[in-house]
Amino acid sequence: MEGCHCLKYTVFRVFYYPLYYITYAVSSINKTTIMKPVQILSAAVLLAFLFSSCTDYGKKATKGPVEVYYKEGITEAEAQKTADLFFYIDSSQNNNTKNAKSIQLTKSADTICFRMVASKEKLATVNDFAFEVIGNMFADSVFSGKPVNVELTDDRFKTFKKIQFKKLDLNNLE
Repeated sequence: MEGCHCLKYTVFRVFYYPLYYITYAVSSINKTTIMKPVQILSAAVLLAFLFSSCTDYGKKATKGPVEVYYKEGITEAEAQKTADLFFYIDSSQNNNTKNAKSIQLTKSADTICFRMVASKEKLATVNDFAFEVIGNMFADSVFSGKPVNVELTDDRFKTFKKIQFKKLDLNNLE
């Protein structure tokens, strides 16, 4: 019995006293001194996680200032052709090759979704027909005639306007 008591006392002394001193030391420190950095670090980690999880625009192909993000169902070759064609159109029609342009391509069944970052203010004077033409140009030139819906988005690819694909005869536009 005596040996058992000694063992209990030794275990108690080995584990209890260090915990007691650690608890005492921590309780004597001003809690705000420890909690402020911990709260700031926790908030920073949470924000980093949220921002990193919200920016999966897909893989990227580029031509000059044109960046085309593409997701499953769109090939790298299709994305690159889209970037090349959009760069050509922008530089030859608008002579505007310096400003960044962002596009995202997705596919649902046999329909391609051409999502383009645009400014609501600048679009006030542009009619939907212009975007129907864009959809047809990319359908014919890049996607082998598959329908291409155009979506206008903010800079986070949140859609604010959709233009459904309508087959047009681009040779007989009036």
